[in-house]
Amino acid sequence: SGYKDAAMSSIVFKLTNAMQRDDLEQFMATLQSYFASIPYDIRSGDEHYYQTIFFITFLLLGSNIEAEARTNQGRIDAYVRTAKAVYIFEFKLDKSADAAVGQILDRRYYEKFQGGDLPIRLVGVNFDSKERAIDGWEVRGIEDGTPVNKS
Repeated sequence: SGYKDAAMSSIVFKLTNAMQRDDLEQFMATLQSYFASIPYDIRSGDEHYYQTIFFITFLLLGSNIEAEARTNQGRIDAYVRTAKAVYIFEFKLDKSADAAVGQILDRRYYEKFQGGDLPIRLVGVNFDSKERAIDGWEVRGIEDGTPVNKS
């Protein structure tokens, strides 16, 4: 893979540890570094490319992830259920993290999870095709059925 065992173990440990602690800021910072290590000439230019890497990363971490999860209002790009929270991810390409969170809110994707006991995190991630990187991300929570700004 081109990674030294220690370097790859470190990335996996950081990602896993961040999710176990419900520390999305550390998770995303580590993921940004991970994306930056992917050579520019093997990248595709569409949103699904980034979504696939995201999905595979969570699978390799042993996370409970589902992609393209259907609701009564549309499809969630991905959601992850951990012991601490449910994370609803919406991905955008060359738009904004705010637009991604806006879609989650507009389509009320979070309603699918409101009957559970876990906190719900709405996570918008934007990828910049020119920079070939995560351009920004935003997280909001749900409290008492009402979306609130968490970041």
